[in-house]
Amino acid sequence: MNLIHRAPLVRLLLPFIAGISAAIYMEEYSFWLKVLMAVLFSSIATFTFHKKSGANYRFRWLYGMTLSSLLFLAAYQITLDNTTKFRSSYFGNYISGSDFCLVKIEEPLVEKEKSIKMIGSVISTRQNKSWKSTSGKALFYLPKNELSAKLKYGDLVLVKNNFSEINTPQNPSEFDYKKYLALHTIYLQNHISAGNFISTGINKGNFIRAAAIRTQAYCLAVLKKYNVQGQEFAVTSALILGYKNDIDTETTSDYAAGGVLHVLSVSGLHVGIIFVVFNYLLFFLEKFRYGNFIKGIFLLAMLWFYAMLTGLSPSVLRASTMLSFVVIANAFHRNSLIYNTLAASAFLLLAINPHLIAEVGFQLSYLAVLGIVSIFPWIYRLWKTKYWLLDKIWSIVAVSFAAQFITFPLSMFYFHQFPNYFLVSNVVVIPLATLSIYAGILLFITGKLAFIAGFLSKILIFLIGGLNYFVKEIRFTPYSLTQGISINATETWIIYFGLFFMLMYIFRKKLNYLFIALGIFILLLTIQVFEQKSEQNQSRFIVYNVAKTSACDFIVGKNNFLIADTAFLNNPNEISLHITPNWFEKGILSHTLIGADTGGNYIQKNFFLKNKCIQFRTKKIIFVNEKINLPKKIIFQKLKVDYVIISHNPKTNLKTICQIYDFKKIIFDASNSKWQIEKWLKECNEQGIEAYSVVHSGAYEETI
Repeated sequence: MNLIHRAPLVRLLLPFIAGISAAIYMEEYSFWLKVLMAVLFSSIATFTFHKKSGANYRFRWLYGMTLSSLLFLAAYQITLDNTTKFRSSYFGNYISGSDFCLVKIEEPLVEKEKSIKMIGSVISTRQNKSWKSTSGKALFYLPKNELSAKLKYGDLVLVKNNFSEINTPQNPSEFDYKKYLALHTIYLQNHISAGNFISTGINKGNFIRAAAIRTQAYCLAVLKKYNVQGQEFAVTSALILGYKNDIDTETTSDYAAGGVLHVLSVSGLHVGIIFVVFNYLLFFLEKFRYGNFIKGIFLLAMLWFYAMLTGLSPSVLRASTMLSFVVIANAFHRNSLIYNTLAASAFLLLAINPHLIAEVGFQLSYLAVLGIVSIFPWIYRLWKTKYWLLDKIWSIVAVSFAAQFITFPLSMFYFHQFPNYFLVSNVVVIPLATLSIYAGILLFITGKLAFIAGFLSKILIFLIGGLNYFVKEIRFTPYSLTQGISINATETWIIYFGLFFMLMYIFRKKLNYLFIALGIFILLLTIQVFEQKSEQNQSRFIVYNVAKTSACDFIVGKNNFLIADTAFLNNPNEISLHITPNWFEKGILSHTLIGADTGGNYIQKNFFLKNKCIQFRTKKIIFVNEKINLPKKIIFQKLKVDYVIISHNPKTNLKTICQIYDFKKIIFDASNSKWQIEKWLKECNEQGIEAYSVVHSGAYEETI
C-alpha cells in the first residue's frame, strides 16, 4: 500500500502547517473566516453521515479537499488567536497614558554584559490610578544591582512604563531580532533604569516549572561543588542540562566546525539516548502480563524526569512529547506507522503553540527524526558485518548521514556553512556524549554521596575534556568547514524537491523520478551560475551602523576592503553579528581589514587609499574624523569628492567642510554621538546639503 495512504495523519498535517504559515506571514483577521469554517464543517458532517455510501466514495476527493480546507482555516484561526497583539486585552493597547505595569517573570533571568535580560508577561497596567488587566509578553532589560539579582521565575515586578519598538536590522542581511521575537509573540521592549522597578515579593510561577528550574539549579551547583570548572563546566551544563549561558564563541565554533553543534543543544538526540538505554534495560518487563504497559510508565517517567533536569526547556519538551507518543503507542500495542506517530505529536505541539513552526530547533528536530526513520534503514542495510564494534560504528555513521542528509539544506540556509567531517566527528562525539550524559545524571543523583560523586565527577571531567579536545582538533584540520554558503528560501525548497525525487527513485526504482531530480538540480545550478555572475560583477559601498564604531565596506566582485576602528576589527563576535551575514549574502570570499585609526596606504585594482582619501572605482571619498583648520593661504579651487564621511565627533563645523570640499553627499557614521548628528542634520537641512545618518536611518548602501 502506498505510504501516503498508510499515514493519514501526515496528509492532514500538511494543510494544518500551511494554515499556520499563512497566518504568520499574512496576519489578517476576517469575520468571514469563521463563517467559511462553519460551512466547511457542515459539509464534512453531511459527507460523513450521508446514507448513500456509494456516492460518498465516488466524491471522496471532494471530501478530502473540504477536510484539508477546514484544517487550513482552523490552523489559520488558531494561530491568530495565539498572537497576543490581536487580543483586545493586549497591554500594548493600554500603555499610552499609563505610568506603571505589573509584570510576571516568565523565564529564568539571563545575565548580559551590562544588564539583566528578562522576559515577562504584562498582567496589568495602571491608568489614572486604576488598574486594567492585560495580557502579552515583552522584553525587559534591568540594571545589574542587588534587587535584580534576587529576582526569579514567577516573581511579580512593578515596572515604570518605558516601552519602545524593537529595532529592525540596521545592517544589510543582519539577523532580524525583531522578527525573531515577533515569532515568540514579543513586540515591545523596556529598558529600565535603577529605581524604576520594584519587586512585590509575590510569586505566581507555575509550581511544576519552578520545580524544574530549581532542579536544574541544583544540578549546576553539584557540578561546581565537585570542581567541574571552565569549559568542562560550560560544555557539561549545555550537553546535559541545556544551560548555555557559559558557552563562549570559541567553543561554539569548535563544535560547529565538527558538525556536532547539536550536542550542545539538549534536544531529540539527548532524549533519544535516555529512551534507547532504558528501553533496552527494561526489556524483561515485556515477558510479564501488562509488561508493555508497565514499561511504558517507566519510560515516560524517565523521559519527563530528564526534562525536569533541563528546566523543561522548549527543545526537550518537544522531544519528550514526540517520544511519549511512541511509548504510548507501543504500550497499547498500537504499532502504527512511525510517520503517523510523529505527525500526531506535531499536531499536538502546533495546536498548543502554532508559532513553533517558525523555530529552527523545531524544524531541524522533526526533519532529523524523519531522515533517521526513513533513510537510516536503507543505509544500514547497505553493509553488514559480524563484528559487534564495527556494526555499532556503522550504525552511528548511518544515523549521522541520514540526519545530515535531510537537514543540510536547512542548515546551510540558516547557518551558511557545512561541516565536511561530520561523519568522522559523530563516530567519536556521539559515544562520548552518551557516556557523559550517563555519568552526569549519575553524578546528580549521587550528589549527596561525596565519595561516589567525586569519583563520577572525575570521569565526567575526563570525558568532556576528551570531547573538547577532539572537536578542537577537527576544527583545525584542513578543509573541516565550508563557509560562506548563501542560499535563499526558494533555493532551499528547490533542493528539498530534488532530494525528495532522488529518494523516490532510490526506493521505487523508477527512472522518471531520477530524471525529475536531475532536472531540478540542473535548475538549481542554472540559478547559481547567474548568481555567481552577478556577484563577480558587483561593486558596492556600505557604511555600517555599529554602535560607537566607524565601519565602511568597499566590495568589488568577491573581494572587499573593510575600513573600521581597530578595536572593532579585533572583535570577531561583533564582526560576525553585524557584518559577516552580509558577506555571506554577497558571496565575499576574500577580506582585507584596514584599521581606520592606524593609517596606511593601499593600492589595489579599483581601490586606492592614501591618508584618509579613497578612490573607489569612479567615486572619491574623504574621511573627516578630527578638527579641520582652513589653510592660511586662500584656496582657489575646492577639492571635488563624492562623499564626505564624518566620524568620531570631530570638532569641525559644516561651514569649514563646505569651504574645503565640493561634495555631493555627507554621511554621518555610527561613531558620532546621536545629539551631535541631530545638530549637524539640522545645519544640513538649513543649508540645503544632502545628508545621511546611519544612526537614524540604518546602514548606507550604494551600488557603484
